[in-house]
Amino acid sequence: MTKQIKISTAISALEAVASGRPLSDLELAACASIAGKLRRFDKTGLTISSLRLSPLSPGKKKSAALRTDVVDQHLKSLRDAGDSREAFISALDKVLSDKSVRADELRALAAQFTGWKVTSKTSRKDAERMIRQAFSRRAVNEDAYRRIENLSRTG
Repeated sequence: MTKQIKISTAISALEAVASGRPLSDLELAACASIAGKLRRFDKTGLTISSLRLSPLSPGKKKSAALRTDVVDQHLKSLRDAGDSREAFISALDKVLSDKSVRADELRALAAQFTGWKVTSKTSRKDAERMIRQAFSRRAVNEDAYRRIENLSRTG
């Protein structure tokens, strides 16, 4: 029975060959499997161009670096809103309408503003929801704190 090779292992093997890195046993098996499949294609007379395969695929584009200045600017405006709901909504609207705030910046902003875990899979809507929830919780806590302070002064 032939052992199935994962595509990721085969890709890793090809990258290792291209970089000159020594191959693991699993990567050697993947190379042998790839070679066998390519030999079958070779017998048919097909070429890489006829298969419409790019010999050097550009792969996934890397995202641009996180613009911390944009994150810091909006983080300051959100924090400066304090417990004022109107100021917070205005600051958040500016964040959401700012075209320079990409999903990465919004996720970073949500992580810093909330202190919660934010992953690369967190959507823009989820990041916005997290920011709103964190503000609501802070506002409730600050309101409760003020009530306690007022009661302790009068009591």
